[in-house]
Amino acid sequence: MKKKRTPKPLRIPVTQGLVDQMGQTMHFALLGMQHGDNSVTNWKKVARTLLTISVASDYNVRVTHQDKVSVDDCIIVLRVIADRELETGSWRAHRIELCKLAEGILAAERMLPKLDYRLLADAYRDIEHALEHL
Repeated sequence: MKKKRTPKPLRIPVTQGLVDQMGQTMHFALLGMQHGDNSVTNWKKVARTLLTISVASDYNVRVTHQDKVSVDDCIIVLRVIADRELETGSWRAHRIELCKLAEGILAAERMLPKLDYRLLADAYRDIEHALEHL
């Protein structure tokens, strides 16, 4: 009896347009933080985008370990900023934190073309669902 062939799942790459859009979102938010906009808006834009990319890249062998660590370190920095806001009432990031955020954003941009669009969309939906319940 001949074994039936199981097709490999089709990988839908992230388009360059989406890479550009997500990159702009993160870079403009970081630019706002660098120029003293200490509102939660910029923090949320960076956090939401980086969390989505981090979740979508889990177990992806095409993503380098160094880039994954940079993005995850960036998420930890965002957590530190959020914890500081509880004490000070300001979303202000320190210079060293801004450098770490920039490194994480650049790593995220390198990771995006290596991701599957469906996994990215699922990660975004999961992040949005989790944020609704906070």
